[in-house]
Amino acid sequence: MALEPTGGMDVLHDDRLLLAATYWSLIRGDRAFPLRTDLDPGAMPPGILPWILLIEVSGDRFRYRLVGTGLRDYVGRDVTGDFVENLSSSQEYNDMIRGLLVDVRDNGKCVYSQVATQVGNESRTTNRLVAPMSKNGDTIDMFFCCQTFDSQADFTLTAALTAVSNDQPVMLRKSHPRKVLFKELHRVQLDI
Repeated sequence: MALEPTGGMDVLHDDRLLLAATYWSLIRGDRAFPLRTDLDPGAMPPGILPWILLIEVSGDRFRYRLVGTGLRDYVGRDVTGDFVENLSSSQEYNDMIRGLLVDVRDNGKCVYSQVATQVGNESRTTNRLVAPMSKNGDTIDMFFCCQTFDSQADFTLTAALTAVSNDQPVMLRKSHPRKVLFKELHRVQLDI
């Protein structure tokens, strides 16, 4: 999905994403992006810790370095140490996540993404904030991410999913078998 026009923090309708973006902005200071050593879990707003991910750049690949407990519970396994391309049995889904990380790495800006998913009879939106970080201050080689999920009892994916050319079920690898249909709804570069 192409990046939509730049937006501010007002596009973040989830309080946890807003807190994560504010925390990232505070530790960044006047720099283009914060250092990995600037992260202090004790100084993070407590409500976001279960929803935080750290992903590192490893050559042309992306590896999960830290995965919050809320995300581990949702995925059904701990993906810490694994690569993004191993998250799902759907290459299309893995490519979407990879493309999101490439956008942030190449543009050096935070990106907000919203994805509609259908798991069985339950529809959800997945909201992601992906923010660039660095180990040495020169190169984006890590991402600070916050990811949340909202159940949408009154939301139907029929229209969104009919636009998907291959509505292939997505099964998260090594997790409880569950079929997931998805469609990325928004990808916005944030000006923060």
